[in-house]
Amino acid sequence: MSGEARRILVRTAKAALPDSVVGLLKRRIQKQPPAAAPHLRRTGTECHSVLLVSNCATPIYAKVLERVCPSVKVTAYDDRKAQRDRAEFLNDCARNDTVVLMPLRRDVAVQEGVDESKIVVLPPFYFSGYHPDTIYLAKPDNTSVTTRFGAYHSSICYLGHQAGLGIADTVSLFTEEVYREMEFFTAWQTGRDNLLGAFAEAGMPIAPLFRRWARQGCFMHTVNHPHAHALVDVGRLAAARIPVERRDVDLPVPDFLANGPSYPCYPEIAEAVGARGSYFFKPAQADDLMTLTEFVAMCYDTYSGFPHGALRIRGWPPRKTRAFEACIAGRFGG
Repeated sequence: MSGEARRILVRTAKAALPDSVVGLLKRRIQKQPPAAAPHLRRTGTECHSVLLVSNCATPIYAKVLERVCPSVKVTAYDDRKAQRDRAEFLNDCARNDTVVLMPLRRDVAVQEGVDESKIVVLPPFYFSGYHPDTIYLAKPDNTSVTTRFGAYHSSICYLGHQAGLGIADTVSLFTEEVYREMEFFTAWQTGRDNLLGAFAEAGMPIAPLFRRWARQGCFMHTVNHPHAHALVDVGRLAAARIPVERRDVDLPVPDFLANGPSYPCYPEIAEAVGARGSYFFKPAQADDLMTLTEFVAMCYDTYSGFPHGALRIRGWPPRKTRAFEACIAGRFGG
């Protein structure tokens, strides 16, 4: 009972009751504890459970969902875990209220009987417009070739090594002329169309967001590691699909992916797409930078550990190899 209510009760009692009764009433009122202040803590019954399965961006997406949707409890893990532990993944899909999945994992869930109405599709974020030289290399057993830069490699560097060029000659191939022959300047539009198309198909139009990201310069650390601010924007779109109350808050989320490798946008490419360019490469889990020559030398050392022709470029069109061979034939007379 509030203090004002107590005073009103005592005044009313004095007007209608004997003094002895009023005194007894006052003593009982004074023994009552003060009313507790109202609070906004959620109860367990109000919690909305969310399963989030994505790639390297999972930690950032999880933080966004929890901050935008304060009533959700997120269980999050990498897509590789979902592949390894299929039974646990399907059990998590069944017990959570909303399930946020990449397209391939969504297909698996639906095939196994997971309620499609509670699935939010969140496509992987891949954009090679700033880094069209990036490739992935496979060993004979189909596992990835890795360096201090993880599984990322330079097509020019690898093809130069396979052609028998020295380090200095391969470094000399990082020019606008070679980039044009290798179709690097078309990667921006193709990559943009593919990225926007993937998200539009998932019901998340990102064209206005893409324009804003691009105006701020290069927004990718690598072809599949966006800067945190881009992932926050995408995470908000996913949060909007969850049937809970949301709040509009600023989200200063740490850029976890900045600790990984970071490829430069080559100056000639950067000039064409309105970004800042360089030839400095940052290895994973390190603050130091490699020059282009140091980077090529490191890659050469890795490739020399395999028999010539033993490695395979994943998803690589043969016409690009032919274009590269034409470039070096014109330069070195091969």
